[in-house]
Amino acid sequence: MSNPKFLHLTKAVVYLVATVVFLSTSLTYASTTINQGSFSTSFSPELIYRRAYIDLRKDAIYFKDDYRNFADQLYLSFKFSKSFKYINEVVFDPVIRTPKLNPTNDLELVVAQAYAHFFTTKNIFFSVGKKLEFDGSGFLINPSDLLNQDKDIYDPLKQREGKFFTRIGFQSDLITSSISFIPKRDSSVEDFSILSKNYFELFGMDTSVQYMFNRTEKSTFGLSMNKFWNDFIETHVDGRYQTRQKRPDTSYSVQEPERDFTDKALSDSSVYVVGGLRLVLSSKRSLVLETIYKESGLDEEQTVNFLEDEKRRKRIAKASVNPPTTIIGRNYVFLAYNDEDTIKKMKFTTSWLYNILDKSSFINIDIDYKVSPIVSMGLSPMFNIGSKNTEFGESYLKNVCYLTLKATF
Repeated sequence: MSNPKFLHLTKAVVYLVATVVFLSTSLTYASTTINQGSFSTSFSPELIYRRAYIDLRKDAIYFKDDYRNFADQLYLSFKFSKSFKYINEVVFDPVIRTPKLNPTNDLELVVAQAYAHFFTTKNIFFSVGKKLEFDGSGFLINPSDLLNQDKDIYDPLKQREGKFFTRIGFQSDLITSSISFIPKRDSSVEDFSILSKNYFELFGMDTSVQYMFNRTEKSTFGLSMNKFWNDFIETHVDGRYQTRQKRPDTSYSVQEPERDFTDKALSDSSVYVVGGLRLVLSSKRSLVLETIYKESGLDEEQTVNFLEDEKRRKRIAKASVNPPTTIIGRNYVFLAYNDEDTIKKMKFTTSWLYNILDKSSFINIDIDYKVSPIVSMGLSPMFNIGSKNTEFGESYLKNVCYLTLKATF
């Protein structure tokens, strides 16, 4: 009988080789459509080792019996890029990493990015493959970023994997516009989305307008605007309007953890808005204050009902369900302070996310010290504070402290 792990690894290697050949061919084609010029190639591996010391809530809904009070996580990237005339590029980034929800399991191999981006004329460009890109003016959450609606806001290591799409776009000095075809992961070829992105300046404000259409989820609109009023004050707004809610997962499947965090009907529309202010205290020191309103989010009573539903899911599946990777409530305040100026070679960031309705909080502190040009060390304590049946009070991580070593070559 064949070994499943060997077959999985073989498929992964074949996929990686095929992707490299395809992307290299794409860039070679791009080079022949433009005036001849020189190529530049870079190989920039990165190693991140993270040790977590965890204070667990064993009575929390999302606790799993195999969780321990410590975990070792590895993230090893082998990023290769090849550019032509600075504006055309091929990127291939295979990654070996520890699974987030099962850090005691074997390492997994994923392709974080594998794409080609090239101009066929002065203004027309194409992108194809799996690419990482973020949009929006918010500092923690960007509802207007329609490509990354499932972004894990709590773990930076899970924010490094791109999305598959094929794109054609137009770029000029006044506007950049594009249309993308986005297949839905692990779904039929018929289930896809069309995304339009438009970037321009409006009354002195950097503006992004997005529109996404999916046959099932219908239309979603995104808007992001920000402006510096002087050297010290920046304001921003980032939001989206969706004409229909996402499909809820009623299968109670542990393998499909995405649920519908709303009491709204599928046909209901809703808005999701972040508004904020940034005070620039110095060139390397700033303070951010944001308010977050998610119309489809849960109020205090609905949060309790949702968590009770999660308990039922856990009983029916006879296994632990995975925790949400984004906020589930309705009203929040977010406060952050960033300082790269007080101590030489050290970056200090602290943030506080407060659920106004159920009065629970998520606090994060990041301290990063540059040991050498290629090596840095980090200390990141996190705290989930709240009573029973509150958003952060039901996190299985009561407190966690990460010790991180990062080397970029």
